[in-house]
Amino acid sequence: MEAPVIVRTPPPRGRAPTLDPAQAAVVAHAAGPLLVLGAPGTGKSAALVESVLARLAEGVPADRILVLAFGRSAARDLRDRLAARTSGGAVPVVTTFHSFAYSLVTRAAAQDPDAVLPRLLSGAEEDVRVRDLLLGAVEDGAVEWPEHLSVALPTLGLANDVRAFLARMRELGLEADDLERAGDALGHAAWGALARFADVEDEVMALEGVIDYSRLIALAAHLAASDEAAPLRASLACLYVDDAHEADPLQVRLLEALAAPTLVAFADPDVSVYGFRGADREAIARLLGERVIVLERAHRGGTHLREAIASVQRGTSLAGLSADVLRRYRAPAPGDVDDEVAVLSFDSPGDLAAHIGRDLRERHVGGLDWHRMAVLARGQGDIEVMRRGLEMAGVPVRVMSDDVPLRAEPAVAVLLSALEAALDPRTITPTTAVDIVSGPIGAIDPLDLRILMRALRQAHRTAHPEATPPGGTTLLAAELRRVVESLQAETPTDVVEEAASTLARVHELGRLLARAREQALAGAPPGEILWTLWSGTGLGTIVRPWPERLRRAALAGHRPSSHDLDAVSALFDAAERFSDRYAGVVGAPAFLSSLSSQRVPAESVSGRGVDDDAVVIATAHLAVGRSWDHVVIVGAQEGAWPSLRGRSSILHVEQLDGLARGTAFDVHALARQEAAAQVAEDRRLFVLALSRAERSACVAVVASEQMTGDQPSRFVDDLRLTARHLPGRPARPLTLDGLIAELRSVASDPAVSEGLRIEAARRLAALADLDDDGDRLAPLADPATWWGLVERTVGVAPVRPADEPIALSASALDGLQTCPRRWFLQREAHADSPRSGALSFGSIVHALAEAVARGDLPPDPEVLEARADLVWAHLPFDAPWQAEAERAALRDVIRRMCDYHRSSERTVLAAEQRFEVALPIDAPGLDGTVIVRGAIDRVEVDDEGRAYAVDLKTGKDTPSDVSVADHAQLAVYQAAILAGALDAVAGAPTAPGGASLVQLRFDDRHSPGSPKVQEQPALVVDDLREAPIVDALRDAVVQVRAESFPAVPSGECRRCAFVRTCPAQSLGGEVVP
Repeated sequence: MEAPVIVRTPPPRGRAPTLDPAQAAVVAHAAGPLLVLGAPGTGKSAALVESVLARLAEGVPADRILVLAFGRSAARDLRDRLAARTSGGAVPVVTTFHSFAYSLVTRAAAQDPDAVLPRLLSGAEEDVRVRDLLLGAVEDGAVEWPEHLSVALPTLGLANDVRAFLARMRELGLEADDLERAGDALGHAAWGALARFADVEDEVMALEGVIDYSRLIALAAHLAASDEAAPLRASLACLYVDDAHEADPLQVRLLEALAAPTLVAFADPDVSVYGFRGADREAIARLLGERVIVLERAHRGGTHLREAIASVQRGTSLAGLSADVLRRYRAPAPGDVDDEVAVLSFDSPGDLAAHIGRDLRERHVGGLDWHRMAVLARGQGDIEVMRRGLEMAGVPVRVMSDDVPLRAEPAVAVLLSALEAALDPRTITPTTAVDIVSGPIGAIDPLDLRILMRALRQAHRTAHPEATPPGGTTLLAAELRRVVESLQAETPTDVVEEAASTLARVHELGRLLARAREQALAGAPPGEILWTLWSGTGLGTIVRPWPERLRRAALAGHRPSSHDLDAVSALFDAAERFSDRYAGVVGAPAFLSSLSSQRVPAESVSGRGVDDDAVVIATAHLAVGRSWDHVVIVGAQEGAWPSLRGRSSILHVEQLDGLARGTAFDVHALARQEAAAQVAEDRRLFVLALSRAERSACVAVVASEQMTGDQPSRFVDDLRLTARHLPGRPARPLTLDGLIAELRSVASDPAVSEGLRIEAARRLAALADLDDDGDRLAPLADPATWWGLVERTVGVAPVRPADEPIALSASALDGLQTCPRRWFLQREAHADSPRSGALSFGSIVHALAEAVARGDLPPDPEVLEARADLVWAHLPFDAPWQAEAERAALRDVIRRMCDYHRSSERTVLAAEQRFEVALPIDAPGLDGTVIVRGAIDRVEVDDEGRAYAVDLKTGKDTPSDVSVADHAQLAVYQAAILAGALDAVAGAPTAPGGASLVQLRFDDRHSPGSPKVQEQPALVVDDLREAPIVDALRDAVVQVRAESFPAVPSGECRRCAFVRTCPAQSLGGEVVP
């Protein structure tokens, strides 16, 4: 089988732009260093492309020209523009700093046969290395680590901070002695330790032959300046650098070391926004400031946009640039465009999104293409609000995401999970098995999967009647592992007919993984194995293959499917490069390991395809190098833009910049500098967002009437524009759905005149009419699709068999009385969520209580806690802090339980005692009995031989003492005892002496350390029919037979898993009553 061949569409042929005099001067520059300064829209990229083309036209070979960019997407865009102009001719190398540095290091290693090529560490690998190395250095005494930070040593979070600290230290050229003195002066004890650790890490990395990203640039700069690199320097005629204002000191050092005869850097330092990544916007000017050309004419935007940008900018000085240069740079002549800038304010973020959605639709109706509009935000939170709001307004959107590690792409994660399962079936856990079989590769319906898992449990009970069957997901994982390991199910599992077809699909999926496993064992390249999994060979007869499903969805306009296809293409690209680099050396396991540990993105997915005809939503950082006709800026709220939270880390990495600038050892001065620098960078980010507009910009803010509410940013005030306030929300979205909703509202509104209602109904009928192909023009206009108008369905089979008595447990009766709807969904439909940490907590406590009651474990809190710790780590808590809080609560619960056991005056008769009895009920149409079954946590007997039912509670709520007298669960226990449920275990007929709830989470008011006990009086009746609980049981039986399960609001609603679909709640209320 051959791996896929990726065919890329060549970029459209470009045409030469018309250059202004300054751009022409840049293009004519053919020798020596040059710094090109230009405000946004002045044509820096065009000048760069034309300069490269001019050198090629002059006869400079393409392999002697190098173009460096600050991101894969920027490099790709420049490469495409050059390719479009060269008509298929040679194109110079266009790459990023890190890619060029790696090629330089590789080239140097190839020239020395004894040299070992350093292995470039991923971010994840380096974090683990730093953590382990720092732990070892502290343990060996090589590094004296501050005591107050010792608790963080084992964490990857601290390792990430240490890595950033050391990288910034190298970028700034700080010496260890200076850093140690500064740490002592500033009170940062960790700085001295890190200065010593830096030496240790350098030695270890040299011995291991590994290198990180910051060392990669430093090593490349060192190699470029060495005598051995003289041929390289001689071969480089021209070097062009795009967005040079984002260069850090090490990258500038690399440029200086290359010493290209022609070095042209294009910069716009007033929109440098990556200072938090180490960028020094003044560094390139210090290197090239002697020869500067200023681009003095804007080619996008007009007078209003230029005035808005100038009003927000602050004319700070820049090292290496004269006042005259800065003046000309910051005041370019505006373009000849009829532009506009507006500020709109709203009452809430939701109102803002609704109005902006309506405005974008109106602009689109007016002739502006969707893809020529963008919404730029400060952070991800604003993006999600705008995405939802615009989609509700009928605006197609495309969220431009920052590059994420390839493994984090959902489609890629599916393939990698399947690849891992194929390479090592032992990794198929219950969770993994469910993800694989119900995910896009297996595509098994969740309902079919649930039926299969029940069938597997039943098959296990049949085969092993003496054992408790494992969970359904566990059996599913075992079944899948068995097929993968043996290529076929050795002994077919016998399941009911209803689940047989689903089991066959699981086996087919297992054989697919097995074939991939055979390929890996035979040494097939990763791309070929992935192709087997991707194409789903063997599943075509059961379900349409995943690639075909994605293709159809993408062609139908489903953007997530298009993105998934791009991500899969990126995965195959990565596999191809991996095979080229390590062919015959390492295989699929190493490829999987490299991707799984990847944190730094290696493949760009978001920008692969041609822009959809959709409005782009992105953070302002991601808008670098892009522009749109109309730009909406959101998130410009005081406290958020500029952010007042600071970027301070536990190691104070941010203060290294101030130290490098020569700031005195004054922590307050450094803090002020840091705050000022952050506000300045956020100001530049706001200017960057404004400058992305070619014709119009709208700054949309939330303005609360209360001073404590959201207020516009100071940057918005700097615009000196009067904000127009739009209260509330638009009347309706300008969409077909919005029109239908309004017509429906008018047609059903009794306050509207009859004639208007009739006209609305006629228009709905016209919209619901069939077209020539038999399809409805607007399906939602058809009343048959309206919620609330469809007749209720009736079950095809009774909830409980009609020819058998109703069986209820004590807890089931309690659930029926509390909320019949919740009882039905939990007990009969089995629609409840997976087992929670709270239920597992209770299971542990009840297991320990049973062991203590039976005498298997002593009532010793230390012994019981040790036993609980054996399983505690496996409980499904959502967060570590929750697990810690519940573990502390468990300690108290165990203490109260032991106190109750030791202090009880009654004798323990049984624990977790199961029972099943028939109780008489009188009701027309019923068979006269109800089966009551269940298990009593603890049965105690007093000196008179009366039995007491004790129910141990671990919940966080307690019923009132008054309500316990009628507590249904306790009353059922007493009625069952009276009916003989305990006669066998007691050896004689037993009468109930009472029942109690032992609240293990709560102390007794009069005896701290003892649990709160709530007693129910003894049931004393001559005939069981006279027991009050029998009436409740009769009502429950009538309700189950009638299959009427209404929703009943109660205090339990806040913990109910079905509240969003509950007709008794506002979230799930019926649309039409």
